[in-house]
Amino acid sequence: MIKISLKEFVLTGEFGPVKVGMHRDEIINLLGEPEADQDFGLGFNGLLYGWYEFFYYTDTKILSSMQNDHLMAVFSNHNECIHFQNENIKVDIWFLKAGENFTYSEVKEILTKENIPFSKIDKQDYFEFHFESGVTMDFVSLDDEVKRDQYVLNGIRYFPELR
Repeated sequence: MIKISLKEFVLTGEFGPVKVGMHRDEIINLLGEPEADQDFGLGFNGLLYGWYEFFYYTDTKILSSMQNDHLMAVFSNHNECIHFQNENIKVDIWFLKAGENFTYSEVKEILTKENIPFSKIDKQDYFEFHFESGVTMDFVSLDDEVKRDQYVLNGIRYFPELR
């Protein structure tokens, strides 16, 4: 069984042995059969392992990006959103905990303590941490009245074409 570390994903942009540029069939060979292989339209499909999503071009079947954008505890199945295990892999969720949100300031403190360099990007409706690997963490508000420090972690993503 392969242990997939979210911390390593943030540091490298690689989901264990899975790298952008791989063929869909290579990913399935490594990770096992996905729970779904969904056609998102516009030339993209996605392999879903729980809420860990691997987007590939429909025509070439080459992996273009990866994400989990279900990290907020507002989902009734939050445990299933962050944990995933099958016969081939088990995801190490790093600091995440089922049923708990992590705020911008809490994640910033964790990254700082672990000496993980990042830059901050402020967008109109959300904020992001960018890592040297190209991976991003984005934060959103659950309440219009909260300040940035209380925005919660929404997703961990690697979309290298958008860099």
